[in-house]
Amino acid sequence: MASEKSLEEQLEKLRQKLSEAGVKILSGNWGGKGGIARYKGQWLVVMDRHLPTNLKTTIAASDASASFRSRCSAPHTRHSH
Repeated sequence: MASEKSLEEQLEKLRQKLSEAGVKILSGNWGGKGGIARYKGQWLVVMDRHLPTNLKTTIAASDASASFRSRCSAPHTRHSH
């Protein structure tokens, strides 16, 4: 199992990659929830700041793969999430 510090480093790297890819990251008090969404053509990552780091890393990693897949798809393809 990865250490907490290692997970925090992974999370920070994912946040950087997502930001560079144009993904907006929303962090706040979301009632213990988190997930990914596409709103008005932009990917969003929503994470409750109190979620465990391993869950935040999982959410960010799943969004990274989804947003990069989206960027590689044809421009006329419409994604509904």
